[in-house]
Amino acid sequence: MTTDEQAARGKERLLVPGEPAKLPEFLPGLRADGDPVARENLRKAVRRSAGTAADVLKALRKPAADQPSWLPDLLDEWVRQGPDLPSWHDPELMAAGQRFFDDWDLEICTALFAASLPSAYAGWQGVGVLAHASQLADRGTIARRIA
Repeated sequence: MTTDEQAARGKERLLVPGEPAKLPEFLPGLRADGDPVARENLRKAVRRSAGTAADVLKALRKPAADQPSWLPDLLDEWVRQGPDLPSWHDPELMAAGQRFFDDWDLEICTALFAASLPSAYAGWQGVGVLAHASQLADRGTIARRIA
């Protein structure tokens, strides 16, 4: 199924008046698959390094001066390559959205961060993460937080 077909099927099924919103059938599969392009780039990085995937991911957290010289090139290639856009995309509308975000980035991010906490409490997966994170405020975990 193409991306356009998936999007069309998803729009048909998401909102039905009087019924709760449903996830498109393809979404859980995409969540499980992750990002195949990123996975392939990680494989390339592991082949170029002498270490493991974990070592490559650790290198990403280091300052740019401490990273292997080939890593920035691989990352630039991944960003430039990007996914194929669906046939219904509108370049002018995308450019307008980019300008809008450029003008309102702090406000948009603040709103998204503020909305994420109640959304996490509403979802069954988010509640577990929040419950675990809330233990960081207990007196017995202060040493673990600082370490």
